[in-house]
Amino acid sequence: MTAVSIEEYYDSYIISVTGHAGFGESGKDIVCAAISALAYTLLNALKCAQDESYLYIRTESVSDGNMYLEVLPYDFSREKIDTIIETCIIGFSLIEEEYPDYITVSG
Repeated sequence: MTAVSIEEYYDSYIISVTGHAGFGESGKDIVCAAISALAYTLLNALKCAQDESYLYIRTESVSDGNMYLEVLPYDFSREKIDTIIETCIIGFSLIEEEYPDYITVSG
């Protein structure tokens, strides 16, 4: 099962995606592929926002089946960053609705 957690912690976000979904065999797991696509979309959107000086990625750790980020949006860009993160939460939640035995979303 994949656990997705996106929490606000004071002025930053803690984003964690851990584990493999286990829906299908490795390399053919459509649930894991959907989760990975969203997770990497979120990561790259946040990296682009950092390049544009909208936020600072305090911690970034990505490995097979796991992603952990600590993101500090700057005050002037908070609404933009909130929109990026909330959009991805919606995507993860839609996957959870369809495949509740393979993904949990909190935050």
